[in-house]
Amino acid sequence: MSDSSQELLTFLQRNEIEQAKSEQLTEEEVKLFGKQSFNYLQMRVLRSLLKSDLEFEAVERIAKPWISASDMEELAEAMRNGEEVTIPKRPHFIPITILWALAVIVIGMAVLFLTYPERNTLSLELAADEIRLSCGMKFEPASYVKESHGENARLILPEEFTADHPEVRLVRYELVSDEGTVSKLLRITVVDETPPEITLAQEHVELLRVTPFSCQAYLIKAMDNVDGDLSRQVECSDSLTDEETQTVEYAVTDHSGNRSVKTLEVHFAEEPDSKQEEPLLAVSPPKPHVVPTAAPKPVPTPQPPAPTYEEAQIIEYAETVTESQEIVSSETVVEHSIE
Repeated sequence: MSDSSQELLTFLQRNEIEQAKSEQLTEEEVKLFGKQSFNYLQMRVLRSLLKSDLEFEAVERIAKPWISASDMEELAEAMRNGEEVTIPKRPHFIPITILWALAVIVIGMAVLFLTYPERNTLSLELAADEIRLSCGMKFEPASYVKESHGENARLILPEEFTADHPEVRLVRYELVSDEGTVSKLLRITVVDETPPEITLAQEHVELLRVTPFSCQAYLIKAMDNVDGDLSRQVECSDSLTDEETQTVEYAVTDHSGNRSVKTLEVHFAEEPDSKQEEPLLAVSPPKPHVVPTAAPKPVPTPQPPAPTYEEAQIIEYAETVTESQEIVSSETVVEHSIE
């Protein structure tokens, strides 16, 4: 092989040729497979077949660049077994000259297309095909126009709006002139990314252990910028442990999945001990001497006159009765004795 053809071979292809020379294959045999049209795997199979008991003419029959290395081995095995083999024919390829001609034609058409003056001078290009807005943001259509070109053309923008709830909108941009109209669509996805806001009456509370606890008593409200009042959806627990200081979690999720959490710190205060010893009384300083004044005499309250009783008459009975009866009247007791 010439030096120029050797330079076109890869390292693996040259390695197969050197290996064949070291195995003392003839120049004709090396020339059979040492071609650029064979890859190194095909060269390896052909070199192995030339070393085997297969005749040179048989190897020459299957030494075709369009036959893969594995197919060469199968054909060689069939020849050893005396089978009748059919050598695949060369596939029909488009001649290289035709390929070059087609390439020149395509390139020429591309150059002609790029240099030919545009018939329609209207052009409208947006900064993006799709944008994303958060609830509360304002859509300003003019800020999304990247380029608009056209002689005496009028650009028609979509209406401005403020995103107030999650949705998907399609808005249209139009460039209108006497030559025609060019329009572009912009897809707007409005999302709610703001979590609700929980407001508590206080964030720290101190309680006695015997005091009943209700988490809802410390909740003022839970408001969302899209869903409104979510106070009824707030989740919290009235269960407390025996720890001296612990936290109660308040959680709420809006319809867009935004979750908000707030905590209330609860601290148990020490209960007062009713059995504590009374503190010793401090010795008071002596009081100054004060001369007592005469107390006013009480005015006697007029009393009702005492009842008068006539002298008891003695009544005779068949039997003698001796009894004592006590008669009470206006706190005056009179005893009568009947014999």
